[in-house]
Formats: sequence, C-alpha cells, structure tokens
Amino acid sequence: MLTLITATIPFTLGFKASNETGTTSDADFWYNISSSIFTIMANFVMIIQLTQGSRLSKQYMYVWIWFILGIVCAIISVAIYPFCNTAWSSTMSFFATIAGFGATLSVAMTVANPRSDEPLEKKKKVD
Repeated sequence: MLTLITATIPFTLGFKASNETGTTSDADFWYNISSSIFTIMANFVMIIQLTQGSRLSKQYMYVWIWFILGIVCAIISVAIYPFCNTAWSSTMSFFATIAGFGATLSVAMTVANPRSDEPLEKKKKVD
C-alpha cells in the first residue's frame, strides 16, 4: 500500500504539468504502444498456465479479472492518447501495470494454496 501511495504522488503531478493532447508523432505515444504491448504479452505469458485444464475456482476467477482489466487498460491507454490530456493515457497505463501485478499476485497465491476453497475439515483429513 505504501508503494502505491508513493507512486501516486508524483503521478498526480502529471495532470498539472500539461493540458495538451498527445499526437501520434510524439515519442511518448510510441513508447506507450511499446509498453502496452509488453504489458499484454507479459500477462499472456503469466496466464498461459491457467489454460491447461479446468480452473474455474474462485481464486482463478480473480486472476482472470485482473488479467482482462490489465489488457483493457493497456488498450485504452493507447487509444485515448491522441484525443485526451496525455495524463489520462498515463493513468490507464498505470492501472494496466497495477492490474498486471494483481494478476501475478493472484496466480502466486492460487498456486501456493490450490485447494483453499475446500473446508478446513477436509484439508485436515487429507494432510
């Protein structure tokens, strides 16, 4: 939480820096596309393990929600750059990164405890 707060403080200053809309000739536009492609590909590589077998438990649903949210934010980030204040595009890119971390954390927690939706009594009998 502290990291999120610390990262948000300088991020909000971007809205004060400029009110101009971006253009497709800006270097930042192309860096944004590159970053979004990297975010989407990283999410695909991370989520590929979930495609093997039926994994529709509650924990995996959180992973899929974070995954889809990250991809949507990355795409919106590029799409709005030429039409809005560039800070809005950066905001969506920032949210895509956060969603990627959320998906990764959800995968790590699900893999560490794959049977967490079973009752405790059942776990004790198995262990």
